[in-house]
Amino acid sequence: GLLEQEKAAARELSRPPLTLVIGNPPSSDSPPREDIEGHTIIDRLLEDFRLPPEKRSARQNIQKQITQNEFVKFLRWAARKVLESRPGMFLLVLPSSFARHPTYRYARRWLASNFMRMWVMHIDQDSRRGIPTSSLFNTLQGRLLLVGFTGWSEDAPGAEEIGYSSIAELARDEKLRVLTRERSTADYVDMFEPVPIDHPRFQFFPSQPLPQRYQQYWPLRPRWNNPRPGERYVFSRHCSAVKLAPTHMFVHAKKPMLLRRTRDIADLTNTYSEVIQTWYAGIRH
Repeated sequence: GLLEQEKAAARELSRPPLTLVIGNPPSSDSPPREDIEGHTIIDRLLEDFRLPPEKRSARQNIQKQITQNEFVKFLRWAARKVLESRPGMFLLVLPSSFARHPTYRYARRWLASNFMRMWVMHIDQDSRRGIPTSSLFNTLQGRLLLVGFTGWSEDAPGAEEIGYSSIAELARDEKLRVLTRERSTADYVDMFEPVPIDHPRFQFFPSQPLPQRYQQYWPLRPRWNNPRPGERYVFSRHCSAVKLAPTHMFVHAKKPMLLRRTRDIADLTNTYSEVIQTWYAGIRH
């Protein structure tokens, strides 16, 4: 019926050549779905955005967003259509976490390798961090505009830098004025500053130095898998399983109890067995 007619129209309209793909795809963490007939093409394409098979593990929750979030599927589909058309561009409104979250590192790497030019405009900050912000989009998630361009040649080198611009700090009315102001092509180009792509993490975001006060603290874990000589850290290994992680040592629903427990653990006059007996008796280790 109507659904089949709409699918046929969408198939016809998305047939190459396409000069431009634009969209504001939905972003939601849908629950795991059973295999549905007809999703084999996008599932195969999403492999380009994932870790290499030899680096995957059965409990790797960090990759869940790649296969379940709808905006990732739309992005990969849009990239495919543009690359099939050549030359072409895609312009998509995406969650701002895509620019730097580790989950999307391999997706960013693939895009940078396959598109000659990339631009990012940071539009809204993430309101869930508790920082006052004035969002253009009616969502708590941050938002950015991601633009990718490819030319005629399939052998053209990938992007070594991105053009970056941010209006995230502005009030909503100011953002609207910036986005609706008439500009020449040169003026649009001047809005973006060139930012080299950080190859280990492939962030589409300028690297920002940590505040000076952070030099007083040790990081939770080493920056690399093999710690460097003299490197300081709290935990030698990353543990993502809540049942095994030492989170209970630092988090408690009642602040007075957490303070008492922390003081007891830090008091070197208390032996290891005394701390275990006082605070962890009966808990399986």
